[in-house]
Amino acid sequence: MDYLLLSDATVSAAIRFGIAYKAPQQYTGMLSKSTGGKNKELLLPVPSVFILDRKGVIRFEYINPDFKQRISAPLLLAAEDALYSEL
Repeated sequence: MDYLLLSDATVSAAIRFGIAYKAPQQYTGMLSKSTGGKNKELLLPVPSVFILDRKGVIRFEYINPDFKQRISAPLLLAAEDALYSEL
């Protein structure tokens, strides 16, 4: 599977996707430092996976606020297989 992995240091994409939330107090120093001060709102994104078609339309999404629960490889591959001919 070919994919593009993007970074969102300003959290602007997370805000637009509706997956940003105010970081707990203990993360404020780390967020400011790790984003070079770009994350001014001190937000974190909810862990998410999106599969888009060539027109940029979201065809699959996996969003789970529990950062310990990540999408399994078999589920992601099944979604990709199901959508591949349509992408």
